[in-house]
Amino acid sequence: MRDPARAAWLPLIVAFVAFSGWLLALATGHQTLVVMSGSMAPALSTGDVAIVDMIEPREAEVGDIVTFRDPTRDDQLVTHRVAIIERAGEDYAFVTKGDQNSSVEEWKVAEHGKIGRLSFRIPAVGRALFWLGTPGVRLAMIAATFLLLGSIAIKHGLHLGRTVSEGSASR
Repeated sequence: MRDPARAAWLPLIVAFVAFSGWLLALATGHQTLVVMSGSMAPALSTGDVAIVDMIEPREAEVGDIVTFRDPTRDDQLVTHRVAIIERAGEDYAFVTKGDQNSSVEEWKVAEHGKIGRLSFRIPAVGRALFWLGTPGVRLAMIAATFLLLGSIAIKHGLHLGRTVSEGSASR
């Protein structure tokens, strides 16, 4: 049987890698989004992590996959493919559609506003991130951390409340 202390490292390593990737994305001006529906399959599948660049609307092109706040869905973030772009005075008017959807979204963004454009995707990682965020898993990770630290302390003979032996006490 494997050492339980070694197994306790796994959730910490997964969390560290996910956190490091998220920090790297932020440091390079990207945003990360977990795909929550299959409306863009197979380009984006449920559970993928979408890495998006923030761009001005004039930089978008028909065929791009963009992320925007949909005014018809209480400004919920939506990631769909651009079907039509038109200049509308100070704004850009977009028509977007999920690859698996029959309906379209029509929305506008200010000329100097920002939208996300898909840079790349990381398949299925979002499922692990979602799972790691559930209360039971968080509690298990905290417990595993304490077990790991406790096993290290025991292995190295560190005991809480240990007193200094009389022979080594300073005078």
